[in-house]
Amino acid sequence: MKPTQRVRMRELFESKPNVWIPLPEIAELRIMQYGRVISEIRHGLRDKLHPDFWLEKPMDIQNMTRFVGGITCSWFKWIKP
Repeated sequence: MKPTQRVRMRELFESKPNVWIPLPEIAELRIMQYGRVISEIRHGLRDKLHPDFWLEKPMDIQNMTRFVGGITCSWFKWIKP
């Protein structure tokens, strides 16, 4: 079974804790709505029948934007606890 977009994105962040990941590297995952997926990962995933139980714990993901040569560049980083 093919991993979901959320799983692939989590694996990328977990493979590089506390490291800024440039947006082009995230784009290599071929997730068109990467912002939606990052938002889902930031908020975690609770069990619908048991809301106190986390299926996936939230991740503290920060973002940084800079203008480089007139181009807006973005990076994301998971802050590992």
